[in-house]
Amino acid sequence: MRAHQLRRGCSVPRHYLQTSIEQSLTGLPEFRKHGGYSAYNEGWGLYAEQLGKEIGLYRDPGSDYDRLRSELFRAARLVVDTGIHDMDWSRDQVVEYNIVISLYLVNRGF
Repeated sequence: MRAHQLRRGCSVPRHYLQTSIEQSLTGLPEFRKHGGYSAYNEGWGLYAEQLGKEIGLYRDPGSDYDRLRSELFRAARLVVDTGIHDMDWSRDQVVEYNIVISLYLVNRGF
């Protein structure tokens, strides 16, 4: 992940707004208020990256390309997570999938 993507994903509005909202909500379990619930955090990261596009922070095709590459990486992680938890993939299957996806992206110029 490049520095400008990290800034957009981890700064305002992501973690600061996210944490503020989480801690002010009532009825949430404590681990959701203070523990950094992974799926919720990823959703905020995706939101922040998309918001950056909507408000024009990606000013050239190169910076938007990096955002799209991050989306492809995130999609591959979702496939692997589903493979592990629903389809009982082994470590070797995960590694093989990642190699195939990496080769596909390299061959497509990503």
